[in-house]
Amino acid sequence: MKKFFSLILLILLLSIFLTPYLFASTDYLKTGKMFLSKGKYDEAVKNFELYLDKNRDNYEAIYLLALTYYKKGMTEKALKSLEKALKIKGDYIPAFFLKGEIYKNKGRLKEAETIFSYIIKKEPSFKEAAYNLALILYEIGDYSKSLVFIESVLEGNPEIAEYLELREKIEEKLSIKEKKNIIFDKAQILLFIEKWRLSWEACDINPYLSFYSEKFKWKNGGIKEWRDLKGKIFSESKTAAVVIILKDINVVYETNFVVVRFFQEYSSNTLKDSGLKELKLIVEDNKLKIISENFKKEIDEKK
Repeated sequence: MKKFFSLILLILLLSIFLTPYLFASTDYLKTGKMFLSKGKYDEAVKNFELYLDKNRDNYEAIYLLALTYYKKGMTEKALKSLEKALKIKGDYIPAFFLKGEIYKNKGRLKEAETIFSYIIKKEPSFKEAAYNLALILYEIGDYSKSLVFIESVLEGNPEIAEYLELREKIEEKLSIKEKKNIIFDKAQILLFIEKWRLSWEACDINPYLSFYSEKFKWKNGGIKEWRDLKGKIFSESKTAAVVIILKDINVVYETNFVVVRFFQEYSSNTLKDSGLKELKLIVEDNKLKIISENFKKEIDEKK
């Protein structure tokens, strides 16, 4: 009987001493995240530190500790932790983003600009990084670049008040001519053409039609006839594996519009054709829109 109780006592003692080590490897991180989400930052710090005692190279935990310090207003400690996280994983975007936020709030705008520019190069669809970059560029007086970035943010978030407010503030600083020049910048035109091509290739009717002006004209009518035609074609082409290749893109500037010409190759399971296409672009509500489209099919001389 004594041996039995001795064994039970040994098991209890072992569980008391080993539990913290077992717990550290699994639950301190989860508990820290839970406290962080509830705004209990002191408890979060304790749990992240306990976890890191046994997992010193876990960049996610170091980043979360930095985030908690930031929430507590301890920005210098947050920056030191972020540097540790980035030494372990040099391309960890959440750490870069938080570092950029801290620099922006401290007024270190050029450093913040560099960080958010890096993030956008790595992750072009990171809207919050683009918004921060637009905000910084506005603050340093580079209104032209600021407008480009806030327009890219508004493409997917057209109704968010803070984004609209920033665009309005930027536009107040720019003349009509400056705004048109920004929109008609060649890089912006080529980006517009590429997005139009992708929406066409995806047979995604609503995004595709968003590239066209309500004043659009073509040989068989206006925007209504174009919408009806393309809606029918796209619905029949959803499983047709559409591939569209554009070659030799040429941009010609006229007084109030831009003409874009290129050689187009279209192929799907049911159709193949190629030829010269011409798009005429205008600025409408501070956005590029297609006002007309013409296609001259290549003649197969072998036939």
